[in-house]
Amino acid sequence: MNKLKVLIIIIPIFLTFESCFQNEWKEYNYDAHNFKIKFYHEPEVTEKVFLFHEDTLKSFLFEVSVADSLHENNYYSLTVTTYPSGYIHSDSAWTMVEDFMNSTQNEFFELDGLTLITSSLTEKKGYPGKIFKWKNNTSNMFFECHIFLAGNTLYRLLVMANEGQNHNIFINKYVESFDFYNIPDGNFSIPKTIHERTFSIEFPQKPVEEFRTLDSEYGHL
Repeated sequence: MNKLKVLIIIIPIFLTFESCFQNEWKEYNYDAHNFKIKFYHEPEVTEKVFLFHEDTLKSFLFEVSVADSLHENNYYSLTVTTYPSGYIHSDSAWTMVEDFMNSTQNEFFELDGLTLITSSLTEKKGYPGKIFKWKNNTSNMFFECHIFLAGNTLYRLLVMANEGQNHNIFINKYVESFDFYNIPDGNFSIPKTIHERTFSIEFPQKPVEEFRTLDSEYGHL
């Protein structure tokens, strides 16, 4: 009798645990855009034509909305845009490249209620990239934007988490599955040394120490 009870308890737990990791992730290759990536299910593809200075450019959006409320994230997308090579290139001066990648976040900076939590450098096969982690203070939702510049083509990966969720393994799974192919590796590498600066400041009187709890993509700090 005791053995039967153990089996009844363990089997549902095992099936629930396993179902969390069984999903529909599948790799998709896009030869025309020189990349491959895994999506939760087949993405919808939208083409947009827009005017950039005096040039007409095309932007391709690959997006997936997740209806499963048990999944940590509700939205995955990747946007590919090729700019004039005379305007921007991954081999351009680093300050120019970084400013260009930072400008991709302007739409979020202009929205009320959004807070940029962190931004950091990254790279993929020798091409520069940046990671931006945001929080929507109104809805308590986190989202991440990973930018890569390969040649004069910009790749923007966006993942939006469900309410109360922050950085999770599926964001890593999605971003790590993204890869270039049919193009040679780039020359960019993240600097291994960081220049440290020491600052001193004088107060008119002894300052009051105060400890606060902050929300972050890693939880409360």
